[in-house]
Amino acid sequence: MKKKILVIDDDPAASQLIAELLQAQGHEAVASFNFEDALRRAQQGAPDLVVVDAVMPEISGFEACRKLKKMFETRPPLVIMMTAKFSAFDPILAREMGADDFVVKTGDMSFVVKAVRDIFPKEGLSS
Repeated sequence: MKKKILVIDDDPAASQLIAELLQAQGHEAVASFNFEDALRRAQQGAPDLVVVDAVMPEISGFEACRKLKKMFETRPPLVIMMTAKFSAFDPILAREMGADDFVVKTGDMSFVVKAVRDIFPKEGLSS
């Protein structure tokens, strides 16, 4: 089943690549390069899943996760937090802020695609 996914990353190339990979998996994925744009997109239609970078200039992924969960508290989206700097990442804080999963972002974005596939286990999405 097609899921609506919002990808938030201040690196436009990474955000766009992840969105395109998720679209190739059959999802409706949109890329956002900052939190303000992401909020506008989320208000236009509640996402089923948000994939958010933990380190962004205007807001941390931790705070973005908390705000999005609160914004849709009647039906909050699932959240996968990603980071390129795992040594600076706090998985306990990520869970406390509402993240459902987290993944290390590398040049090979298949790890992000796998995390999305794993978070929707009943969907039987192709690899």
